[in-house]
Amino acid sequence: MITAYLQTMKTTQSNFLFILFLCLLVSIGSLALVIYLPSMPAITKDFHTTASATESTFTLYMFCFGISQLVYGPLSDLFGRKKIIIFAMIIYILSSITSALSISINMLLIARCFEGIGAGGINALARAVANDLFTGKFLTKALSYTSIAASLSVMLSPTFGGFIQEYSHWQTNFWILSIYTMLLLIATIFYFPNTVALTQKSTSYLYYFYSQYKKVLTNRNFLCFALGASIAFSVSSAYYTASPFIFQHRLYLTPSEYGMLFLFTSGCYILGSFFTSYFSMNEYKRFWLGVFILNIAILIMLSFSFLDIFNIYAIVMPMMLAMFSISLIFITGMTEAVKHFKSIAGTAAAMLGCLQICAASTTSGIMAHLPQETVLPLSLLLLCLSLVVAGIATFIKRHKE
Repeated sequence: MITAYLQTMKTTQSNFLFILFLCLLVSIGSLALVIYLPSMPAITKDFHTTASATESTFTLYMFCFGISQLVYGPLSDLFGRKKIIIFAMIIYILSSITSALSISINMLLIARCFEGIGAGGINALARAVANDLFTGKFLTKALSYTSIAASLSVMLSPTFGGFIQEYSHWQTNFWILSIYTMLLLIATIFYFPNTVALTQKSTSYLYYFYSQYKKVLTNRNFLCFALGASIAFSVSSAYYTASPFIFQHRLYLTPSEYGMLFLFTSGCYILGSFFTSYFSMNEYKRFWLGVFILNIAILIMLSFSFLDIFNIYAIVMPMMLAMFSISLIFITGMTEAVKHFKSIAGTAAAMLGCLQICAASTTSGIMAHLPQETVLPLSLLLLCLSLVVAGIATFIKRHKE
């Protein structure tokens, strides 16, 4: 009995350490997404460009982040996770260095595209390995922890980036990303398992890609939960796109003060992640709870806009509530979408990641071209997104499998 207990403890500790390692890998993509947000006005000034051009570095990164996962997922199912994720990390490191050395906005845009391509592989394969190794409530917890890690990165990195901008230069952000990923690359070489679900490889890679994605995309459960989670997640990307200029240009916050606001919004996302992980609730009810709270939060923000109440509290407080709800929707949707695809975990995780980031990048692109003198355009865009998520949740409720 003692031997069995010790073996269980050893396994638990090993699982915890590995999940921690996956969390560090997942954080890479989130760090590159938002650490430089407080520096956006400075980048605009340095390159003598427009705010929309600078915001495009955010949009293009997300777009390439999402699309690249469609290739990484099936390749990792064929050849194993380890080789592919190492390749993705090398791309990420080189493009981060190029971002730091950029001498024009066009050079930075190209570098950010490749940085997104590298980050997409890291994110997809880290989550695919979690699906390879865990099932049931352990899979939910593993995905919850990786979601918390991503949220912590989003919460802390803009605060850190704000101080970097005040006391150094915007290029420092990308040098830090390069060094951080180099250290994790060394750990990956020695610690990352080469899990792979398939034992036989197709002679036609194009047919293999087609057949695997057909399995995923023809599954109604996957499509509904993945789309709902992705569109809910895009609410946060619209906010991230508009917020640097709203808070720093319209409300006159310093970069470090702006970065501190992420402690509140991302903190609420983390609370939602813990709620999802530790409080037992039917998946459909939890998904609907998140949708209900999200719509209430957006309506509050819209009401402040119509009443011409324009201050930090009128923006941040509704977003705190929205971020809590997004966590409930996203983690529940992510878990429900991929749980039936153990044999092609990489493909399912890649498609989920692609839908998530493509929805976010599309929303970000729309927001970048909307007026940002007030919060009303942002509020109306978020209302449209929340209503779409409510429609998907209604469809899920009527067609339970």
